[in-house]
Amino acid sequence: MVNISCPAWCCPQPCALCCSMFSAAGVIMLIIVGALVQIGYTKIDNAEVTLNKDDREAAALSCYEAAAIYGAIMILCIIRYWVPTRSSVKKEDDRGWFPTLDNNDAAPMS
Repeated sequence: MVNISCPAWCCPQPCALCCSMFSAAGVIMLIIVGALVQIGYTKIDNAEVTLNKDDREAAALSCYEAAAIYGAIMILCIIRYWVPTRSSVKKEDDRGWFPTLDNNDAAPMS
């Protein structure tokens, strides 16, 4: 059985949980701002600068791209939250970052 673990110094679980929550909030806010910019909501820029349709589309696309990046970071943080650290894995199962084959698991030489 392959032992997948993350070193304890990598990112503690509370930090990964906090990062995933902030990333979720960022995704939600960026999607809302992108939608508001896309439909031409003027209160967002205090009606001082009005964007033409092409600029609004480009700004909205940038918001959606940033939301996708935040979403990817959120997924990585959630994965990190659920992957156990090396210090929490049993000592007999801890074989380091890269799993190795036991003598019993080795392929027979022909």
